[in-house]
Amino acid sequence: MAVKIRERPGEKGFVVDVRVRQLDGSWYRERHRVAVSTRSAAQRWGQQLESAIIAQGGKRTDKQPEIPVPTLAEFWPRFIEGHSLANREKP
Repeated sequence: MAVKIRERPGEKGFVVDVRVRQLDGSWYRERHRVAVSTRSAAQRWGQQLESAIIAQGGKRTDKQPEIPVPTLAEFWPRFIEGHSLANREKP
């Protein structure tokens, strides 16, 4: 189990990299951009994330469900009506 902290190059905040070994021996990894001002705050955030992952048995299940992405055929009429006509552009 490891929590590594890196500064985000050119931006404010840090990248928190959390690795947890599961019961079957495989590794579970999550990386997040964290907009905190100090390295110690990022470390605490990573440790809380690590604790949450361990408490849930190695994998978190509280991630957001994936939003279905429309096909071009489904999106095209909405784009023409909502964007092109509203901005007085040609289709």
